[in-house]
Amino acid sequence: MSRPRLSRSNNGKVKIVQEGTTVIFEVVKQGVMQSSFDSTGGITDQVLLKGSDAEKYANDFISKASKEEPILEDYSAIVLQKDCPKCGTAPLTRYMDTMAQVSEAPVMPFYVCTKCKTKCYHLTDEYLKNLVTSNRQLFEDSQIAEFGSDEKKFMAELRAYIIRIFASQRIMHTK
Repeated sequence: MSRPRLSRSNNGKVKIVQEGTTVIFEVVKQGVMQSSFDSTGGITDQVLLKGSDAEKYANDFISKASKEEPILEDYSAIVLQKDCPKCGTAPLTRYMDTMAQVSEAPVMPFYVCTKCKTKCYHLTDEYLKNLVTSNRQLFEDSQIAEFGSDEKKFMAELRAYIIRIFASQRIMHTK
């Protein structure tokens, strides 16, 4: 297992990178948001934790993940390795990394084009699966049954529903 890399932003974000996975802890209005990303910058999970000590959560995470001291480095924004759906050229930066104040951050993980400033979203299959399994109370019993019997079909329908909602808000989908 490789040694974790740790960085801190000026506004209280703590980022840990290890084995191709990135985890960010940041204080938001309701608590501490723990967001996980794959090696492409796509979000895989997002959990709201109680309290307001992102540093404590990050230290607990590191102590469970590795016995070695982390390598300290400068904080850098999460960049999704996809082209902008509007201009097609510039990389997409995680929306919360472009905000000076993260306390008002949206729950949905958005990205912003560094060139044309278009706001878009990218949902990995793992993120959607975690969203459903962590929030079963938001779904009807028949939907949970469908998720259990034909997960692929359920995820396609959920993704189509999300696309329709954000299209009405003029927020673009990145494939």
